[in-house]
Amino acid sequence: MGMTFEDAVAVLTGPGSPFEIAEAEVLGRPSRIFTQIPPTLRDLFDLIRARPADDVYIVFEDERWTNAEVLESIDQIATVLVERYGVTKGDRVAINMRNFPEWITAFGAVTSIGAIAVSVNAWWTGPEIEFGLVDADAKVLITDRERVDRIGDRLQALNIHGLVVRAEGELPAGCDHLADVVTPGATMPEVEIHIDDDATILFTSGTTGVPKGAVSTNRGVISGLFAFACRTTVEALRWAPDTPPDPATAPPSNPACFILTVPLFHVTGCVPVMLGSVTTGARLVMMRKWDPLRALQLIEREKVTNFVGVPTMTQDLISHPDFAKYDTSSLKNVGGGGAPMAPELVRKIEGSFAGKPARNSATASPKPTVTDPATPARTTWPSLQVRAALFPSWASRSSTPMVRNNQTAKSERFVSLVRCLSVGTGIALKQPPNRFETAGSIPATLATSTTKASSTSSIASKTWCCAVARTFTARKLKLRSLNTKTSMRSQCSVFRTSV
Repeated sequence: MGMTFEDAVAVLTGPGSPFEIAEAEVLGRPSRIFTQIPPTLRDLFDLIRARPADDVYIVFEDERWTNAEVLESIDQIATVLVERYGVTKGDRVAINMRNFPEWITAFGAVTSIGAIAVSVNAWWTGPEIEFGLVDADAKVLITDRERVDRIGDRLQALNIHGLVVRAEGELPAGCDHLADVVTPGATMPEVEIHIDDDATILFTSGTTGVPKGAVSTNRGVISGLFAFACRTTVEALRWAPDTPPDPATAPPSNPACFILTVPLFHVTGCVPVMLGSVTTGARLVMMRKWDPLRALQLIEREKVTNFVGVPTMTQDLISHPDFAKYDTSSLKNVGGGGAPMAPELVRKIEGSFAGKPARNSATASPKPTVTDPATPARTTWPSLQVRAALFPSWASRSSTPMVRNNQTAKSERFVSLVRCLSVGTGIALKQPPNRFETAGSIPATLATSTTKASSTSSIASKTWCCAVARTFTARKLKLRSLNTKTSMRSQCSVFRTSV
């Protein structure tokens, strides 16, 4: 049997290890940080430049975008933003479109020039989009035909430039076709970006009020990505057999390939799926919209290895009448988040996808959600070793021996606690206590932040990831105190999800 939780965390986060955690001061606050993360999202996207230019990175419908084509689009959009629209470091650029490849290249361009990428809900109506643009003080909107038809006639009055992808015909005043303004051969503008500069704004769902913008720094976004990767690796070590499979006799495995089934304006699609693929070099198969039959076809055609979606999507796949007609044997991981994954669904996944571990995993959501880890699925040794796959150079850099603990790992109800602060992200991987304080109060393990949780329901026996973010109002960002004793609802947004 593999390591205990504590042993796995110690190996992965100790000095010289892949996910080394150390004490540091971030934005004037003492924090626990990942020491080996790329400093900025620009550095993250620059990883693509070191990969073979002709390798396919994005698959969308019948389109296949190579690494070179993705980089060309990123550089061209960045140049247009700087030279045509005068975007400078700290300006806010909104992205409002369906899951097109240009969403990814726009995000890469915006964050690579030090601007703040504002992810606007593609399902919003015209007035809702206008609210988001005004609230975020957006300077430019990068959008598509469907969205510009909803908001385009208001952009000139709002003094917002429109940059439209995949559109034909006339556009509203103040809007440009992307294809008409890009310059072939454009290079990425030089901009100095700091790890603690603001990088993204994602909106909450607005369930109990108007949507609120949650601001994350470069460190916050990348630390969140590393937290997902660290947790995945911890679980791989916990369930690893004493003797890993012999590569010489193991069947050949398919290259890592993610299928994007959820919106990119949601943190799940943006961070663990999209940015995860940027980091690892995994191919990314994008769906125009969710359709279980189309997903089955793409999984078979593209040899998809990783599926992440809400549990109902997994249920859609398994329950589809044509499920048995398609080869899904390439799948190594079937994950779920955003809502509880029922134990019977986990068992059904294990029975339907032979040899594929079912993961009841965490995906942070603008709407407070929780996934109950009370019945964690037992996972098998992944044929793709996460540590080496995510960061190949770390395999040789890690000085901590991978010593296995042969004692049977216990099925803890509390499996982990990761605290990610969007502002000056603090990381704490630890075994949580066996109880929380009275419902509505802060867990003892989060004693460094005296804010109160806004939940009014019992939070016992749950695993939480609290992302304390900054809220902002129209035209002006305001840093909310993290040391207030008043209600969290009036001070900052708290996103909770299982890890």
